[in-house]
Amino acid sequence: VNGGFVDPNTITYQQIVQQRQGHRGVPQYELDAMRERYTGVFKNGTSHYGKNWQDLSAYSQAQYELFCAGYSIATMEDWHVYTFDLDPWFKIRVPLVTSGVVVGEQAISTQTDRGRGAGKYFTSPGLEKQKHVYGPLDLGDSACMVVEGLKDCWRVYQRGFKNVCTNLGSSMSDEQADYLAKHFTTVFLAYDNDRAGREGYREAYNKLVARFVKVQQVVY
Repeated sequence: VNGGFVDPNTITYQQIVQQRQGHRGVPQYELDAMRERYTGVFKNGTSHYGKNWQDLSAYSQAQYELFCAGYSIATMEDWHVYTFDLDPWFKIRVPLVTSGVVVGEQAISTQTDRGRGAGKYFTSPGLEKQKHVYGPLDLGDSACMVVEGLKDCWRVYQRGFKNVCTNLGSSMSDEQADYLAKHFTTVFLAYDNDRAGREGYREAYNKLVARFVKVQQVVY
C-alpha cells in the first residue's frame, strides 16, 4: 500500500476479493451491521432513523451517501468498493480492474467533503488511465457497454447489464479502442448526454468502426 492506494505491482483482483475480509476491504461483520442498520432506511422518502447522512460518522457517511444515491450493497460488494475514513477528502475507494488485474485505484469524495473544497476524484499517481478500460468484464462475452465513470458503471450493473466498463472520461484512446476490438464484436456506447459526451461518442464510434467493431449508441 502506497499512501492508501493499492500497488499494481503486488496485488491482483483476486487478492482484493480475499482481502475484503481484512483492513483493505469492508470486513464481513461491518457489511452485516450495515445491512441491519440500513434495511428500510428510506420509507416514503423519510429516514427510518430520523437522521440524514450528515449526522453519521465519516465512515458511515460515505457508505450512507452511496445508499442514498441508490447504489445497492450487492453492487458495492461486487465492485469491491470500500471506504477509507481517515482520508479527509476522498473516503470512497474503488480498485481499477482491467483483464482481472488491479492496475490502480480511484478515490471519490463525498458530497459533504466536496462542499468543503475537495475535488471529485483522485486516481492512483502514475496510472496512465488512457491505456486501460476498467471493470470486471467477462471477456468470453461478445458484447460490452462503455460508460464515462465508475458510478455510471454501477447504475448499469445493478440494472442487469453486467458486462460494463468505463474509460474514465468521454474520450476513448487508441489503446482503449484496441482492447475493446480485441475482445468484443459489439460495443454499446453510453456516454453522458452533454456536449462532451456527444463529441466523445463520435470519436469512439469512428475508432471502433475502423477496427471492425459493431457500435450501438445508448441514448438517454
